[in-house]
Amino acid sequence: MIRARLAQSTDAPWLADITGTGGSFDWALPGTTEGWWIAEVDGAPSACIQMLLGRPVGRLESLRVVADLPPRVKAEAIRELVKSACAGLYLTGSQGVMSFVRFENKTMKKFLKRAFGAQVLESGNMFGIKFVERGAAEAAGV
Repeated sequence: MIRARLAQSTDAPWLADITGTGGSFDWALPGTTEGWWIAEVDGAPSACIQMLLGRPVGRLESLRVVADLPPRVKAEAIRELVKSACAGLYLTGSQGVMSFVRFENKTMKKFLKRAFGAQVLESGNMFGIKFVERGAAEAAGV
């Protein structure tokens, strides 16, 4: 059985591990798991996605799935995550959702188009700045 649920603070170590950010960011800070959705397969965390609130457009990012899921289970877990997170965005005032999908990930692109009617809006590069390495004020341009 697959069930999507909002992450709890106790999920922080699992999220840090599956996203590969455990050594880079402090997942023990209060509220760090807010906005994360987790798909459980037979009661075990198996996939996650980050829901970022926004109006008029929210975002879904950082989809991760455990490596050993069978393809059909993986697809269903992703479907449950996206449906649940989209409902959360809609209920908080978003009129739509955007997400970054790597250009090379043709399977995900096809899945999102078929399952949700998604369409490609643009392509480019995603950049990141880690505030704690540069200092929050400097990174913010202050």
